[in-house]
Amino acid sequence: MKNATRFKVFVFVISVFISFVAQAQIPEDLSKIKAEQITDDQLKKFADQSLKSGMSETAILGEIKKRGLPDAEVTKLQERMKQMNTGTKKTTATIEGEDAPVRDKLPETEGPEVVAPSWEPKPFGAELFSNSKIKFEPNLRIPTPTNYKLGPDDQLIIDVYGVNEKQQKATVGPEGSIRLDYIGQVFVNGLTIEEATARLKIKYSKIYPGINSGASKLSVSLGNIRSIKITILGSVQKPGTYTLPSLATVFNALYASGGPNNYGSFREIELIRNSKLVEKIDIYKFLLQGNQQQNLRLEDNDLLLIPTAKTQVKVKGEIKRNAIFEMLPGESLGTLINVFAAGFQSEAFTANISVDRITDRQKKLIDVAKKDMDAFIPADGDMFTIGKIVDRYENAVTISGSVFRPGKFAFQQGMNVSDLIERADGFLEDVYKDRALLYRLKEDKTKEILAINLNKELDKNILLRKDDSLSVSSISDLKEVKMITINGSVRKPSSFEFLEGLKVKDVVMMAGGFSEEASLLNFEIARRKKSVDPNDKNAALSDILLVTLDTLSLTMQDAEIAIQPFDIISVKKDPFKRNQEFVTVTGKVFLPGSYTLLSRSESISTIIQRAGGILSEGNINGAILRREKEKEKEKEKENITKIAIQAKDSTGNLEAQLEKNYFEIAIDLKAALANPGSAADVTVRNGDELIIPLKDPLVSVEGEVLHPVRLTHKSSKSLRFYISSAGGYLSSANRKKIFIVNPNGSAARTKMVLGIFRMYPQVIEGSKIFVPKKPINESPKRTAAETAAVLGTLGTVVSAIALILSQIKF
Repeated sequence: MKNATRFKVFVFVISVFISFVAQAQIPEDLSKIKAEQITDDQLKKFADQSLKSGMSETAILGEIKKRGLPDAEVTKLQERMKQMNTGTKKTTATIEGEDAPVRDKLPETEGPEVVAPSWEPKPFGAELFSNSKIKFEPNLRIPTPTNYKLGPDDQLIIDVYGVNEKQQKATVGPEGSIRLDYIGQVFVNGLTIEEATARLKIKYSKIYPGINSGASKLSVSLGNIRSIKITILGSVQKPGTYTLPSLATVFNALYASGGPNNYGSFREIELIRNSKLVEKIDIYKFLLQGNQQQNLRLEDNDLLLIPTAKTQVKVKGEIKRNAIFEMLPGESLGTLINVFAAGFQSEAFTANISVDRITDRQKKLIDVAKKDMDAFIPADGDMFTIGKIVDRYENAVTISGSVFRPGKFAFQQGMNVSDLIERADGFLEDVYKDRALLYRLKEDKTKEILAINLNKELDKNILLRKDDSLSVSSISDLKEVKMITINGSVRKPSSFEFLEGLKVKDVVMMAGGFSEEASLLNFEIARRKKSVDPNDKNAALSDILLVTLDTLSLTMQDAEIAIQPFDIISVKKDPFKRNQEFVTVTGKVFLPGSYTLLSRSESISTIIQRAGGILSEGNINGAILRREKEKEKEKEKENITKIAIQAKDSTGNLEAQLEKNYFEIAIDLKAALANPGSAADVTVRNGDELIIPLKDPLVSVEGEVLHPVRLTHKSSKSLRFYISSAGGYLSSANRKKIFIVNPNGSAARTKMVLGIFRMYPQVIEGSKIFVPKKPINESPKRTAAETAAVLGTLGTVVSAIALILSQIKF
């Protein structure tokens, strides 16, 4: 017990120590520390805390370097930080190009997520700062702007060339000076590049006189730039202080902070420098005009203040931009619709706009006419809904049916039926003029029908009303379509519309002609009888005409027989013409493949002989003959279902068998080959497949046994042996219904002898033994009456055996 207690204490101490190490912070002195000794957790926590404070990745590595970590170890940490950032959802602004000077990066910000579209409008311009494909990063590869003011941590590259040559890199120190060779300290803080170049030219001309004469030149450029701190406050997504490259602009800073929040102003952002307002920034000028005049370059300690928007309105409906817009004083609804929301959609209802306005007590609706939009001033919280035009015409009449140009036409006062027909270019040739229907809306919007005789001028002069619809029928519309049919041995059996003058040969031509196996003797035309006695069950339903042709040329007299409506032509198949028939042999034979049947009586034994016989590894007892399903399909489905019910199958495979487009015939190939022509030698049919499988030396036991398994076949063992090897029966096993499926697909079941003894089927190689489940309503135990009956039978059998033995003389 003491050892166990000590062990638990030891484990607890170790776990506390590991937890402490994992949570430990990076020490202040790293001069004797290797990068490998700093754990990922320590590095991640340090980086997260630094990022929250507004430091960039470069600044983080600079802080680690200040703590004494060697440059080689800093490089290793930088690679680890890149690996830690790979695959995350954070987006880091980086510099493109390997040859670019090493400059500060934008702080890591949460990458924009793809948001499912919503009916609720978003502030116009918000997508500018939440779209992953738009990144406002400062361009660090541009030439140094001449008005760029130098500050601490900026690096100057000074190059003297010509008669004299000298190059030096100098970093501006915290006090604002750079240290130059042979010159000493030069103060450059707050100077532009132009001013710094002029000052350095004076200093270097004292050492290199050629600069004054022009024999030598002096150039000053910016190497690594410094970082600046910018504070962003107000209605912003992520307020705080951000460390940015000194070339960063207003938009760079806004992107880093996520931009204004839902209530922040996009149009009155204040840039404050040294406690003075430098600029009020309106992002709409950039969004709508591409104007970047207000995208000013930031300086160290600048403040961006995002106030709350004073007037926000929503626009939705049939408008090109559904969004929340910010309005400045004096801006009208016309500006909102035509400029900010980009105008109406093509099906917008523009006559008036519905305004949902919030008052001091409740809401109210205002309708603004299109002509008043430029005078209407939106208020904070207004919601403008642009409706859709009604899907109906204000001046339309319609004509349909047997005219050349059916459709809608413009209605005019005084327009009559004749005018509408004239606009539709008149009637078609098959028009039925005796009765046309004019559909009209009454004052209560219910419909009425006026019957018109288009042969009468009075009816044709009936005046139309708006929304009237005239339907003109054709003669064919009022008649049943008469069809004829041709089927059987033609290339395109089909039905065709009856036409006057059709003859037998015409219909055959319409069906693509006879097929090759067509019989030209006695093909039939079944003709509808005009009168059938409904009380005479023996009355003929149709007349049959027999047609005979000698050739396919369709020149004989019978080919000229006239066709009548609803005739059915049936072309018979020539019984003396047959296509070749094939069977397929697969599996373990010498020559597997397709074989053409030599006669209709060819059997499996001759097919095997033609295939070269069975290979040594072929399982002759497992041979299967597959035959395509025809009419037997439904009958087989019923039989399989009955078998499943009787056997209480628990394997669940029967339904799968029902879906196959073939059925399997259990054959005894061994007997067929031994006795060709016997009952076992099954005749094959076109499309049959004879399969000779590989020998399977195993026997499978499935169903209600303790451990379903596959076992090696042993010829001396009975079914009981395999059941025992599978762990024996489950209590739910139905021992009376045990059956075996042989490799060739045949099945054998357990039989009862004298109602007492079970006779099990023989087990061969590849057999599957199935132990079905008892029916739910079957009692697991015999009743007293059943037991008495069995004992009585057993007693009778024993008495009979004793009597027989007593008669035998030994």
